[in-house]
Amino acid sequence: CISDTFMDNASRERQQYGGDAFVQAIYALYHFSDLQMWQQFIYQFPQGMREDKAIQSGGPWPWDQIIPAWQLYWMLAVYEYYSVTGDKSVALELTAQILKALEWFDQYLGPDGILTIIEKFDWENKPGGVVWNFIDWQGIDGQLIGEPARLSLNALYCLTLEKVSELLELAKETSAAADCRNRADQVRQGMKTIFESTPEVLDSDHVLAYSTWAGLVNGKVPMLADKIAADGCDFETFNYALIKALEMEENDAAIIELTRNMLGKMLTEGSDTINETRDSRLNQS
Repeated sequence: CISDTFMDNASRERQQYGGDAFVQAIYALYHFSDLQMWQQFIYQFPQGMREDKAIQSGGPWPWDQIIPAWQLYWMLAVYEYYSVTGDKSVALELTAQILKALEWFDQYLGPDGILTIIEKFDWENKPGGVVWNFIDWQGIDGQLIGEPARLSLNALYCLTLEKVSELLELAKETSAAADCRNRADQVRQGMKTIFESTPEVLDSDHVLAYSTWAGLVNGKVPMLADKIAADGCDFETFNYALIKALEMEENDAAIIELTRNMLGKMLTEGSDTINETRDSRLNQS
């Protein structure tokens, strides 16, 4: 969905969200050879940063809503843009905002080395705003909640810290880059402890996909790809995470089958935008 920015939905919510735009920018590059909208997004989004260094989920906008994962996806978008174009200027110019955005997460780090964000499942604009710990929609089951949401966010956080450390090295922020790597190691150890003590958490599609993408687990995601392919199309950001997880394991055949199944099903059903949920009937507005 594209107009003067990337959009959540052309007929319902014409807003540029951090998580949606991360994926849409990559689609736009490969489908239309367009970098202008991507560059606009990565400069535009942090303009929604509040005084406490949280970034509005659809920044910049007046709706006081924070989605932590969307803040991480914006940082990953900066990294991906640099990795695709080799344009160091973007990373250098956004370094200060990236450091501020990372600092906001510090308040949620626990003694186990990982993030715990109090869940407020609310997208209403209320006094003082809302921190909506949103990861993805789960179709008939509603949004991802509880431990699967927390662990998925931490996997994304770990991945972001590692990628951002490369951007900080470019900016000669050596100390900050080292801090990012150390923090990523703490998250990795905290996640490892959880996986060892409660291995059933990896039964969550999201936890497994995001953790594999972040390099926290390996060897388990091909079975998940088969399961998702059998179920049909899936969520926009989750499907991207799953494809990246399969990339980590060099499973090209599964990527092709998953993509064919997901996009093929949507085309057959007459979709003109990518579905948010497994059940396309729930995407009708």
